[in-house]
Amino acid sequence: MRKFFLLLLKFFGWGFLTILLTVLSQTGGIILLLFLVIRYFLPKTQSRPLRVIRSWALFFLLYGGINFLLVPKIAERGGKVPLPVFSEHLQPHRLGFVLLNRHYVTPRMREVMLETAEAVARKFPGTVTYYLDGSHPLGEPRLYPHLKHKSGRKLDVCFHYQDKNSGEKQRNPALFGYGYFAPPLPGERDLPAECAAAGRWIYGLTGKLVWENTGKNTEIDPERTAYFLRNLTEKKAVRRLFIEPHLKDRFGFSGNKKVRFHGCWAVRHDDHVHLEVN
Repeated sequence: MRKFFLLLLKFFGWGFLTILLTVLSQTGGIILLLFLVIRYFLPKTQSRPLRVIRSWALFFLLYGGINFLLVPKIAERGGKVPLPVFSEHLQPHRLGFVLLNRHYVTPRMREVMLETAEAVARKFPGTVTYYLDGSHPLGEPRLYPHLKHKSGRKLDVCFHYQDKNSGEKQRNPALFGYGYFAPPLPGERDLPAECAAAGRWIYGLTGKLVWENTGKNTEIDPERTAYFLRNLTEKKAVRRLFIEPHLKDRFGFSGNKKVRFHGCWAVRHDDHVHLEVN
């Protein structure tokens, strides 16, 4: 009976990991199942440490080989390409966005982001633009927890930051890139308070991802961020940008129809900009 329960526990454990990897990376679940099949037919060894090392090596070999060699070629046929990982001016906020296949976009989006990142770097030497979630590579599955990141025409991008005291360039201090808010200043419209009062609890949910005192000496760089956003709005391929109304006014976009408020039913956008292209 004990062996039966252990076997059942192992079955549900692998099943949970398969679902989790599928949700997070799209291809991870299939790769895990392939790994389990291959591992089953491998010659057995009595050394437990050797079995563990061999299993990890096999999984990472399969995961890396399939996701970085095979998946991009398949995705390109479906109209999606990966954003650059180690380019000089455009990089992921964390490598996790790449490892989980969340950095795929349309060729037009990639072109827009490369051009914009290079323009900002020319204006402000040493600037790196960091992107967050794009979409998964194959088809148009939902990119959890987002509602609309499916087609590759939508991308979240970090604002540009600086040290409050020295003005030195900084990156988004949030571990996952979301939740480090730039709240309204006195005299600015306080939509976060209005949405909270309306019971839209999901609006500030990403703030839970940031630990207390994170980035206490870091603030949005208004000059670089405004230039970055203006460069995007001037491109015909860009359909719209979502940021908070207080940032829209603060950066001088009050009359720009491309820069919009997303509504209280989504999460706050004073920690990143949501970009959409045609």
